Amino acid sequence: MRVNRGFTLIEVLVVIIIISIITTASLMAFGDFGASRKATVFAEQFASYVKLVRQRAILEMSTFGINVSNEGYETLRYEEGITWQARSKTSLFRWQNFPANVLVVLKSELKNNDKSPDILIQSSGDMTPFTASFGTKAKPEQTILIGQHNGDILIKDKKS
Repeated sequence: MRVNRGFTLIEVLVVIIIISIITTASLMAFGDFGASRKATVFAEQFASYVKLVRQRAILEMSTFGINVSNEGYETLRYEEGITWQARSKTSLFRWQNFPANVLVVLKSELKNNDKSPDILIQSSGDMTPFTASFGTKAKPEQTILIGQHNGDILIKDKKS
């Protein structure tokens, strides 16, 4: 009499199907876990970007601005007699698109003014106070950036 050791092909397939069903149910339960994390990471990147533009304004002793729209953002530099000029397409400060599935809402004193950028950064390091919320459709205010007049940026991550 021969003793069978191991599993049959049917048994292995049943276990694989059960594992895939459990994995699918788990991913559905977490919903937009990937998009939420992307919104938080992008908020941190945007805060670093604003700090970098601020440092550039101080070093060059120039006035810079950041213009934010629904699609993305860009950095402008104030040129005497010419007004606001966008940075070149090869510059680090060129137009940047927002990631897919990430909603960004900016509240600034200068928002909706066509003549000047939404965030103004002076050569002294002072900038326009702003609040920017980053999130998804499910959680529109997942992470909030609060830019202060002195150039500090606070990051508030809403865990819920």
